[in-house]
Amino acid sequence: MSAVYCIKKILCFSELENDLHAISNYFRLFLWLMLIHLLLLFQGHEIVLGLLYGPVLLSLVFKIFDREVNKTLVGIQMLPFLIGVLLDYFSSSSYLSYFLSRLTIFSLGSYILFLWIFNRKLCADQYHKATSYMVFFLIFLLIIHLMYVMEDYSYVFVLFSPKITLAIFLICSIAITAIHLIKDQIPAFVQTRMEEMVRPTVDSQSLLVERIECYFTTSQQFLNPCFTFDKFAKEINIPKNILSTVLNREMNKSFYQLLAEYRIQHAKTLLISQDYLFTIESVVYDCGFNSKSSFHKYFKQFVGATPSDFRNHYLKKRNLQPEIPDVMEVQKL
Repeated sequence: MSAVYCIKKILCFSELENDLHAISNYFRLFLWLMLIHLLLLFQGHEIVLGLLYGPVLLSLVFKIFDREVNKTLVGIQMLPFLIGVLLDYFSSSSYLSYFLSRLTIFSLGSYILFLWIFNRKLCADQYHKATSYMVFFLIFLLIIHLMYVMEDYSYVFVLFSPKITLAIFLICSIAITAIHLIKDQIPAFVQTRMEEMVRPTVDSQSLLVERIECYFTTSQQFLNPCFTFDKFAKEINIPKNILSTVLNREMNKSFYQLLAEYRIQHAKTLLISQDYLFTIESVVYDCGFNSKSSFHKYFKQFVGATPSDFRNHYLKKRNLQPEIPDVMEVQKL
């Protein structure tokens, strides 16, 4: 394995669209953040990058548990960091450093508490390696920031410099993350203990795939805009961790990709089986999409054409005769 290949595998983001690659990309973002932090630390820049770890790791945890990452919420969580950078740039007051250090400690403590509660509530007695690693990372980072605060009050930190401790900690964390990325250990790293104990056999996996496909062909619940992964797991009576494993490994797609695929299939039927004055906007909301932009994005992805082009192509093929097509015929288009 060449050095160039290893570096590309560690630092370059994957373009493949499935949950495992998306999670690996979040780990790469986490790795980049630590590298930048280490570089700025060696250059003597006192920048409050500690305020960024919480939002990044929380987004990663949401992705691991197949929860949709709210970009607006992530943006709001980034505000303390952005405000801290601006204040640090325009002022060199000692009071500002005091305020930013306390803000970083409060932020890290809040994220540690939230991630611990989130993991316990969601996983019950399951031990989640990835989430525990993130909590321990934030705990050690919090301890180091407390060392910075106590540095002026104790001679102990003459021997144990917080800056050197932070540098060693970041180097070790970078090495651990990089090794997991090189050896493709991220999928195993984000599994829960329950997944490892109750991993479905090959036969049961195929049966679960059939059950999933049967649900989408016989039920219309997925057209509800409020349809979620939790509701889906409850409807088909499959544990969420097992369902997520089957979707990612057997069907090679996330829940949201699968949901969009069947919604677009239904949209194709509506576009040519309803009255031809039936607007595309009506189809968007009848199929469960909350926005026209996401509908057009997925329609183009799965069909290879825009909704209007798809309808016009069908009309032309039928010589402009408004006949109601068979569902199987729609699927061939």
